[in-house]
Amino acid sequence: MTDSWAIGQIKAQITELAKSEREEKALSKLREELASVGAKDLAKMSEAELAAWQSKYPTPSPQATLATFEWQRRLTAMQVKSARFAAWLGLAGVVLGALLTVLVTWLLQR
Repeated sequence: MTDSWAIGQIKAQITELAKSEREEKALSKLREELASVGAKDLAKMSEAELAAWQSKYPTPSPQATLATFEWQRRLTAMQVKSARFAAWLGLAGVVLGALLTVLVTWLLQR
């Protein structure tokens, strides 16, 4: 009984080593691929290309993290653009309101 338990333990250790070796090879491959892609390359990709590129990698990988940051950068850029438009629209409303006030005041004083 002790021999079968020891054999089972050895098999489990071998399986664990093989698994960690496969994971290390996969991680090494991810690192090599990461060196070939930069933030500028991701910024040049269309949304469909970025989504396809991101789907190739598991969630905890550095590539997935870069893709997530790129999505956040794009969202922030859209929000800044919208905020800028809203600010200009608000400024136009203030100027128009001031001009109308001056016009109405002038007309009432005549």
